Amino acid sequence: MVLSFFRRSDTLRREGRLAILPSRGVAIICSDLHGHLADFEAILARSDAERRLEEGENLFLVFTGDVPDTARHRQFDREVTADGDIRILERLMALSERWPDRILYLEGNHDFHLARLRQELQAWCRTRGRTPPARDAAAERSLLMDFFADYQEDYGLFLFRNNIAPYDMFERVNDEQVDWLTSGPVLALMPGAGVAVTHAGPVRSAGWQSPRELLRIVRGLNPNALAELSPEDYYSSAYHQLLNNRFRNGDYNVEDLAAFCEALSVTLLVTGHTPHSYLQLDTATPLPRCRLESGLGIVGERQVVLCSSFGALGREAKTYLEIDLGRALAGPSELRPGAEIQRLYPSDGEGRA
Repeated sequence: MVLSFFRRSDTLRREGRLAILPSRGVAIICSDLHGHLADFEAILARSDAERRLEEGENLFLVFTGDVPDTARHRQFDREVTADGDIRILERLMALSERWPDRILYLEGNHDFHLARLRQELQAWCRTRGRTPPARDAAAERSLLMDFFADYQEDYGLFLFRNNIAPYDMFERVNDEQVDWLTSGPVLALMPGAGVAVTHAGPVRSAGWQSPRELLRIVRGLNPNALAELSPEDYYSSAYHQLLNNRFRNGDYNVEDLAAFCEALSVTLLVTGHTPHSYLQLDTATPLPRCRLESGLGIVGERQVVLCSSFGALGREAKTYLEIDLGRALAGPSELRPGAEIQRLYPSDGEGRA
C-alpha cells in the first residue's frame, strides 16, 4: 500500500527527523567526509552546486553525516588536515544559513557521539562544581584534559579509546555547532526517484510492524529517550540502527533491507558509514550478495553504499551521486557513470555527462 504520505510534492517537507524531497529537481548526495576539506571543496566544485543554487536551480545537497572526525581518517590519508572537520562544518552552516531548505545534513554516528560527549562533559562539570565551557566557545583545554583523565580512570583505557578518542572533533566544536549536526533529519526520502537516504541502516524488520509504525518511529527519533533504555534496548533501537548498522557485521540481512525499502515505497537505499573494504571477504572477493561497481558498493541489489571520501578504495574511487528527483529508479543498475554516478576526481577526458 502506498501511503498518502508519499504524495508527490513541489517543496521540501520536514516531519520530525524525516525529510521528504520534492519529485522534481536534483539531489546531490555525498557521504562521510571525516574532516577531508579538499574532498568537500572538490564536491562543491565538481557539482557546481553554489552557482546552480545562486541561479535558482531546484537543487538539494544531501550529506550522510559524519563530518567529524579527522583522527582515523588521517591514518589513511595525509591530505586530511587537523582542523578540516571544523572548517567543513563552518562552511556547511554558512551554506545552510544562505539556503536553509537546500542543505540536508543527516545525523551520523560520529555526530551523535559528539552530542553524547557534550552532555557527559556538562554532567561531569555539575558533579565537580566546575564551570561548563561557554556556549559560544570551544571547551577550555585544561577542563577537557581533566575530564578525559577522570573518564579513563573511571572506565578504563579500552572504553576511553572506544568512546572518546575517535571523536577528536570534540576538542574543537561548540554547542551551537553540535546542535546543528544533530538536529536535522535522520532519514531523507525521494519519492519521485524511489530513493531513501540515511547514514547507515536499515532498521531490522523485527523492530516495526507496519510502514506507518516505521514512519512514526523515524519522525519521533529523540536522543534523550535513549538514556532511559537498557543497553539491549538501546542497541536494538531504530535510532542506533540507522546510525550504526553494517551488513558485514550481521546487523541486518537482505530480507531486512528489502522489507525496509518496501515499507518506505522506495527501490533503493543510499547510505554512507561502511568503508568499501568492509564489503569484501578479502582484497578481491566480495561478501555474498555484495559487489563493487563503478565506485559504488552494492548490497542485495537494494542498497548503495557511497564513499565520497572516507572508506573509498583510493582517490580515484571517490564518488558522489546526482539524482534526478523526478526519474524513478528501478535499482542500482540504473545509476549511470557520468550521469547519476560522478567521480570526485575524474581522469583526463572524463567529464560530466
